[in-house]
Amino acid sequence: MGGRARKLEARHEWPVLLLLVPYVWLVHRFWFLCDDAYITFRYSKNLARGHGVRFNLEGPPVEGYSNFLWMLLTAALEADLQPVERLMPLLSAAMGGGLLLLLWWVLRARAGLSRLPAFAATAALALCPSFDVWATSGLATMPFAFFVFLFWERATFAEGRRAWLGVGLTGIALATIRTEGVAWVGVIAVLASAARWTDARRPTLQKTLGPIVQGLLLVGAAFAVYTSWRVAHFGDFLPNTAHAKVGFTLERLTRGLKYVGLFGLTFPAMAIWLLGTWRALGWRVGVGTSIALLAIAFPAYGVVVGGDFFPMGRMILPSLAFGAALFGWLVQALWERRGPERIVAPGLAVAVVLLGVLPAFNIHVVPGSMREPLHFRLSDKSFMTEYERWENLRDNLDGFSRRASALNLLVHHEARVVSQAIGVIGYHTDLHLYDQYGLVDREVALLQQPPGPLLHSPGHDKFVNASFFAKYEPEVLASRTVQGPLASRLMKDTMERWDIPERLHETYVPDFEEVELPGYEGTRSFLLMVRKAREGERPRRLWADFAERRKELLASFEDEGAPELEDEPS
Repeated sequence: MGGRARKLEARHEWPVLLLLVPYVWLVHRFWFLCDDAYITFRYSKNLARGHGVRFNLEGPPVEGYSNFLWMLLTAALEADLQPVERLMPLLSAAMGGGLLLLLWWVLRARAGLSRLPAFAATAALALCPSFDVWATSGLATMPFAFFVFLFWERATFAEGRRAWLGVGLTGIALATIRTEGVAWVGVIAVLASAARWTDARRPTLQKTLGPIVQGLLLVGAAFAVYTSWRVAHFGDFLPNTAHAKVGFTLERLTRGLKYVGLFGLTFPAMAIWLLGTWRALGWRVGVGTSIALLAIAFPAYGVVVGGDFFPMGRMILPSLAFGAALFGWLVQALWERRGPERIVAPGLAVAVVLLGVLPAFNIHVVPGSMREPLHFRLSDKSFMTEYERWENLRDNLDGFSRRASALNLLVHHEARVVSQAIGVIGYHTDLHLYDQYGLVDREVALLQQPPGPLLHSPGHDKFVNASFFAKYEPEVLASRTVQGPLASRLMKDTMERWDIPERLHETYVPDFEEVELPGYEGTRSFLLMVRKAREGERPRRLWADFAERRKELLASFEDEGAPELEDEPS
């Protein structure tokens, strides 16, 4: 198809490296890990310890992760006793930098864009808050986006005797870095095949489609081996995460539309990116069409699956590089003009890049009155901006870490504990965890979707009350850490939300114990629990006396005046 790369001289291309400076600064600003990343980390830790690919050591293994290749990379670091909590986000951020350089190279060498349009497109991506937030997190989000773009580039442009090998290896990486990756291999392969055939001067099956077909054979062979192992090990063709999260109803579709709509109103600059589609089609209709379709494919996928709990458009991230490429063509169209019109190109580039970066500081050009009706995270009591949702996600980790420390100090290390958040607690303890959202619990994941309107955020629709697991007699039915003078009030509010059924008041009791947490010396901290009653205790009396115990705790703070702290989410 005449897609050979144009030779670039490094001395002329160095300006793109300047964009790594604001990228690194924004990545540092948004650096965070989320609780779900630690679910994969626990699988990796157990694999590195020789326990196999499993979350809990007892019972049949359950596929509660969705990033096999990422899990293996983490396990390799765990086996070498490396700090995965630092290195995995760092590796993810490095792949984000690699994606920026790859985008620049495609625009300059493959598409032949001038330096200014290519720089504008790469800058738009580098300074996009969604791109910078998901550069870390500990999840495989950025690696997935990287392999999506790399596989598309290889499948669309690769030529030569060994082109099929590059297609195959990048396809294997994409198919195993995320559960849905294999489906995107198929989608991108179809688009790339159509592009190569459409744009080739004299298309032939061998030269035009041969590299893709041969590469897909390699992907198919590797994926067949991988799937055979999965089915043999976990006993299910679908991962448990798909059972827990995926479902197709009109309500979910509506929620997905709100998810994408809120993203669009939060980041309106990205709608401007798409205006370059006509210019990309003018360059090569086949390649331009594939880029335009992939720029909207992942938002469409977000609609179909009903949206995503995570902020800043995690599911939309893989589309951003394609959207930024279209923006490059838009600037190129203006830059090619003669006369005064050419001045519009740099002005537009600066304006759109600045418009795109504003949400990184929680600044929005679309008023909240237009964004708030798209509130779709129903587990949240009130609407949060995407920036505020990210802050909440980041801050939650500290509370989960405190609870993990408290449980390690006060509960037997092999105890069975029910929890909503299972990542950090699972990674930093050896407890057997029952998952109220069903990600690592097949029984919950296979439940039917409750009838009626949706009540929870995406991915949390099959939530079960802690009492669901009482039949397994866990040692701890519910737990939370509280600190400081507000501890007594927080205990009251938390117990009301937990809503332990009356029938369990004979076997489980409310309790709290003071614990000295690492890093919080001098601050009074407590682990609030609903635990299994011990021999000789009178459960009904303990329920009746719990309010009095809280009052005594409150009285003990009267003379202390300790500062109020942010507490763990219940």
